[in-house]
Amino acid sequence: MVNVVPANGEKTDVELTNQEGTKHLVLPTTVALKKGKGDVTIRVKETKCHKSSVRNYQERMDLVFLANYFNLSIGSTTDAATGAMWHYDNNMVVPVYKKDKCN
Repeated sequence: MVNVVPANGEKTDVELTNQEGTKHLVLPTTVALKKGKGDVTIRVKETKCHKSSVRNYQERMDLVFLANYFNLSIGSTTDAATGAMWHYDNNMVVPVYKKDKCN
């Protein structure tokens, strides 16, 4: 599970996209992301008070996988085959920019 929160703390409509497709979310929220599905793009939708913006979050190689790999563990091949060698940060903070003239 990954916490996805707006930097300004306000409820924000976004689209989260990865290899599985696009999800429409309202931040703050928690979302389940499958490992091995590539980078995540979060697009803030333009509203009366928010400017549109885009932020990319990279999927990173898990340190446990590297430890298994360098110890010649059979677990490293299993992790590579199942996608478990990848992980996302636990928190994704999305920059949200407010429009100048918003009531």
